[in-house]
Amino acid sequence: MRCLKDSNTIGETFEACGPEVFTLRQLVELAGRYAGINEGKGRTVIALPAPLGRLQARLMELAPGEPLMSRDNLAAMQTDNIASGKLPGLQALGIAPAALGAIAPSYLGVRGLRSGLMATRKMAGRF
Repeated sequence: MRCLKDSNTIGETFEACGPEVFTLRQLVELAGRYAGINEGKGRTVIALPAPLGRLQARLMELAPGEPLMSRDNLAAMQTDNIASGKLPGLQALGIAPAALGAIAPSYLGVRGLRSGLMATRKMAGRF
């Protein structure tokens, strides 16, 4: 919204990221914990071997509807996605980056913004 309101940002690129760096495994584990999935159940995240990951991505491409994963998505995950520090960040827009743990539970948690949506879907038999 800040960029839309400020014409000086036209043509600018901003690195919009928080103050922490995570691996994909850490993000999956945290998402499960914040969503209440991993609490007390001892669920672990197991990485697929590369050939199985490619096979899974290929099968998901062939499934009807919008693919949840593709071989291109899988290839993109091989490249780190972190701020370079060479471009303006959120601070340049007057935004203080927040830690993931400070905000993710509010929209992934069982009492968060999505909880009402999930309950509605379950009641409607869509889940």
